[in-house]
Amino acid sequence: MKKLTLCLLLAGLASFLEAQSVMVDSTFGLNGQVATQLTDQYGNPYGQNIALLPNGAVVTIGVKADSSNLPTVEKFGNNGALDPGFTQTFPSFWYYNFGVSAQMDGKLLVTGAETAFPHYGLVARLDADGTIDTAFGIDGFSTLLADPFDNIVPMELSTGKILVFGDEDIPTAGIRVFATQLHSNGVTDTTFAEGGYFRFDLPDKYLLISAALEQPDGKILLAGMAHWDLFMIRLHPDGTLDLSYGTNGYLIDPMPNGGEAYDLALQPDGKIL
Repeated sequence: MKKLTLCLLLAGLASFLEAQSVMVDSTFGLNGQVATQLTDQYGNPYGQNIALLPNGAVVTIGVKADSSNLPTVEKFGNNGALDPGFTQTFPSFWYYNFGVSAQMDGKLLVTGAETAFPHYGLVARLDADGTIDTAFGIDGFSTLLADPFDNIVPMELSTGKILVFGDEDIPTAGIRVFATQLHSNGVTDTTFAEGGYFRFDLPDKYLLISAALEQPDGKILLAGMAHWDLFMIRLHPDGTLDLSYGTNGYLIDPMPNGGEAYDLALQPDGKIL
């Protein structure tokens, strides 16, 4: 399953709106490119996710391409220079299913799955200098009662709470949507959905979720695919299904050659891209 990926060569781009063209920013890295030291779980030369910090620095996560084979977060300044003092490895993470996002305060949320079966989801938080924020969860980590299949993605909400979403393996039954909400200290918000967890499945389709968007009214859109067709579902802020959206809270939009959503954006008029 294709993931949101970061190519080995990170290109800094400058957009010139007058000419509607895009050019490489040659001041970033070496002639506009930066080579990471990360791969995906199969050894392909790219990280698995990327985040932009409020100060313009770039963070990516993947598997370190050395004998350790450990999930690793790297940070690059807005000039493309690697910050060697920031790099953080995660021995407790399995080398599949990573996510990373930045909070408004510059801290980083990092997601993965435990190395031990049944590979429950894990959320970690890093301080701005790359050290583990031990005030979060238990010694910096929060364990989820969910078994991520292909995606596990963290996202800070406007309330300061943390949404973690993705797709979950149902043994012998398929793949379903899951989302959970944490308080800012990493403790599960049990008022969200049912005991802190939203789950949704369709008996005849496997569901993969790659992207989310918080609307101005606090509703949450999740998007991905349902058996290679575009799939979207919307939740109320309390984690319950918004039955007014699409058909009974979700929509499936078939495409001639199949498709999947990898990101979401809101237009000024409220329409969704």
